[in-house]
Amino acid sequence: MALAAISFGVLLFSSQLVQVFRDDPDVIRIGTFALRAACIGLILQPLCLMANMSLQSTGQKKSATFVALLRSGLYFIPVFYILKACMGLKGVQIAQPVADVLSFLTSIPFVIAFLKKMPADGK
Repeated sequence: MALAAISFGVLLFSSQLVQVFRDDPDVIRIGTFALRAACIGLILQPLCLMANMSLQSTGQKKSATFVALLRSGLYFIPVFYILKACMGLKGVQIAQPVADVLSFLTSIPFVIAFLKKMPADGK
């Protein structure tokens, strides 16, 4: 919940935050968009992290490794090159948030399967 609140605050004040570091209108415009995109992707990360940690703690090494590789490798690298080629700078700026969304969507079935295997309370 705290991550969502911080992300929302940074989303609202992203222009001012970028301006703290640089007073160039082009940098502020580009940086504001990139920071907002990053905040949107960041909100989705807790589910991916929870899925990974749950799988690791229950000895599901292959699934845990797969989920861990999603964001920074399996999705990010191809998404980066594809979006860069198609959209230029905007593609570079949104590559990580797009990889975050894809990682989030891919993690959902792992979380559902994990929760279905959990014993009911009292058993």
